[in-house]
Amino acid sequence: MYDYSTIPQREYHYFSTIMHFLYPKKMLTK
Repeated sequence: MYDYSTIPQREYHYFSTIMHFLYPKKMLTK
């Protein structure tokens, strides 16, 4: 597991953008 607190905001945004692109918004449940 990654420690998300150590991930730069830019990297997190980049990752989120990729996930949003790959998966429909309906599949993203938080």
